[in-house]
Amino acid sequence: MPLALTELQQAILIFGLGGLVTLATVVMILRGHRRWHQRDPFDDPSHD
Repeated sequence: MPLALTELQQAILIFGLGGLVTLATVVMILRGHRRWHQRDPFDDPSHD
């Protein structure tokens, strides 16, 4: 039954890629969140 193995491999590949994209998204969100909270609240970026 090579077809079942191929479908399983495709499912694992799709699941792995989805997990990788999700992980990358979470990392970007957390980095932006940390950068936002580490900024100086009295620093006005419009007056450089």
